[in-house]
Amino acid sequence: MHTLCNAQCNNSIKPHPWFVTGLTNACAAGNGNFTLGFYKSNDYKMGYQIQGIFKITMHKKDYYLLQTVQDWFAVGKITKHGDTTLQYAVKPLVDLQRVILYFDNYPLLNEKKP
Repeated sequence: MHTLCNAQCNNSIKPHPWFVTGLTNACAAGNGNFTLGFYKSNDYKMGYQIQGIFKITMHKKDYYLLQTVQDWFAVGKITKHGDTTLQYAVKPLVDLQRVILYFDNYPLLNEKKP
């Protein structure tokens, strides 16, 4: 069993608060980020819906890491994303506010280069 924060991962053990930041930093080469999604929708005057998204994409063997993040925030969904990857995503604005507040307190320390 893999370990986080000096104990085996299970529902009774919470990772250190910087764990989610570190995991997002480690995946920030394109796999851990905040982004905007543009979706075609007739429900909107301009014909599109714009939605903020926080997501982390990882190999399916690392499901337990995505589950740890999902448990930490208590929001979001883990879905299949390709043949060998999974994606944890948070989309509703009310849920994103929880994630943004977390990163206000435990900010990402890396910079993306163009």
